[in-house]
Amino acid sequence: MQTITELSELEYLAKTRNGDIHEIIAHAVKIGIDRLWKESILEKYLKNQISRTEAAKLVGHDMVKIAEKQKEFAIKDVRWGMLQD
Repeated sequence: MQTITELSELEYLAKTRNGDIHEIIAHAVKIGIDRLWKESILEKYLKNQISRTEAAKLVGHDMVKIAEKQKEFAIKDVRWGMLQD
């Protein structure tokens, strides 16, 4: 269900971009699908279901490096948390 805030945001975007609400929604869906697709590729890579090379081909080397750093920091955080008891 669409809230008043979301409708206001859509109207604002349509006005500032000289488009209509349907174009804004279509663009938002495209951006969301692209993001979800990239996340699913990186998830497969981090689970060793595809190679680093394949992941880099699909989402780019920079995205792979960011995912690797995020995983590294998450592991460090978990280890730190386990030592705090």
